[in-house]
Amino acid sequence: MRIIQGTTDFRLPRTGLGTAVAIGKFDGVHLGHQKIISALLEQKKNGLIPVIFTFEPDPAAFFSGRNLPKLTSKQEKRALFERLGIEILIEFPLTEESAAIPPERFITEYLVERMGARFVAAGSDLSFGARGAGNVRLIQEEGAPLGLCVQILQKMRFEPLGIEISSSAVRSEIFQGNVQVAAALLGRNYSLLVEECRGSDVSSIYNVKFSLEKIIPAAGVYDALLLDAESGESLSSCSVRILPGESFAHSAEIHIEEKTPSFHNMKKNVQLAFLKKTEVEND
Repeated sequence: MRIIQGTTDFRLPRTGLGTAVAIGKFDGVHLGHQKIISALLEQKKNGLIPVIFTFEPDPAAFFSGRNLPKLTSKQEKRALFERLGIEILIEFPLTEESAAIPPERFITEYLVERMGARFVAAGSDLSFGARGAGNVRLIQEEGAPLGLCVQILQKMRFEPLGIEISSSAVRSEIFQGNVQVAAALLGRNYSLLVEECRGSDVSSIYNVKFSLEKIIPAAGVYDALLLDAESGESLSSCSVRILPGESFAHSAEIHIEEKTPSFHNMKKNVQLAFLKKTEVEND
């Protein structure tokens, strides 16, 4: 997968018949996002290259001026896009200048001229351009004379709870510790990267701190899996006690249930493949 980052002055090479593009934040790359990506991949049979156009930093963090925790790190998001079949990823720098681009100019200059878009897949709630004034209807109106086809995809629903699948819904479930529901909405188990680790390989009990880049589940005890960060190999089942903390600065205690290579000396990805939340941790 080719990644274009750090520049607003890019132009995709004119190869094939053009591109199929999806625009959005894609935090979590949940099942709703995957539905949009599937629509892009369908266009490969028409000779179009699947492209994701996203923003760096996240618009919510940019406009609020705060570093907000996310469902997926940049590295995770890239890996997921590549695994799903995206061929080009554009991480568009969000600045005061780029945020002020009129939506009509974005369609003609960026979508059509710079990206060579012939097809756009988008959720019905898409917004872009200055003041978020652009939407899928505008892409249809402005893009039709330019040969741009637009497919509008309605939000998927998680029928057991009667809710729409969205990044906000996933965040809410994780904040509440409902990791089984979050996994159902994501299509995979939620994971956290261990940044600091102290403990004993003899006792198999470790005190860890997670990266603050991502959302931390509610305090409590969870069944989980310990995965190798690079290979994804499952090393052990474990119990994770997430301790209460202030402003997402949570720490946790991991009890490893099976004999594994030295966890203390290795950087691990603790995939909170939370089979269930077993205890609630009180403040």
